[in-house]
Amino acid sequence: MFTDRRGGVSTGPFASLNLATHVGDDGDAVAENRRRAEARTGRVVALWPRHVHGTDVLTVTRALPAGREVDGCVTADPALAVVALGADCAPVALGDDAAWAAIHVGWRGLRDGIVAAGVAAVRAVGRGAVRAAIGPCICGRCYEFGPADLDAVVAAVGPVVASRTTTGAHALDLPAGIRSELRRAGVESVQDLGVCTSESVAHYSFRREGRTGRQVVLVAGPTP
Repeated sequence: MFTDRRGGVSTGPFASLNLATHVGDDGDAVAENRRRAEARTGRVVALWPRHVHGTDVLTVTRALPAGREVDGCVTADPALAVVALGADCAPVALGDDAAWAAIHVGWRGLRDGIVAAGVAAVRAVGRGAVRAAIGPCICGRCYEFGPADLDAVVAAVGPVVASRTTTGAHALDLPAGIRSELRRAGVESVQDLGVCTSESVAHYSFRREGRTGRQVVLVAGPTP
């Protein structure tokens, strides 16, 4: 389940379903927003993480206190859901026949291998072919990027990530890079929602707004 900014109780720049605690929103409002999002899954969220743009994917077997610094979670417990946040970075869902994961993919994680780490984590605890869904994130038309940093991502991922903005500036195509890394990891079934957070007023975008909230992907398995 991919959320957008609608359906919560936050106000101001965080209106209304902000699900992040680190952006300056009222803590009680975020807690209620998380309760609403969790209720829609019918599961317990295993961990509300704090993302650090790394490549660690945590295997979870029980609910953990919020705030652990990790960029992906995987579980095979049908009572649990896993979550990843984003507001231009991509929340990505992964799953096979027995396990499911949520990973947070920004340009550093893409460069350093978070996609492959997420796929490997699912395979380590699951079985069958891995499938993926790429959630709302900033697109290559909007993600202006410094040439030096872009060269580093191209060196790691390939030229598919190099793009240009609508004004002709150097840009990074994050969803194209994620799709490429998924193919490299052997994932053949990939759904891309094709929603650019910078272009969609229904979604939070750090690049567009600066002070803003975060949407998420919530991933759960079959009903226990």
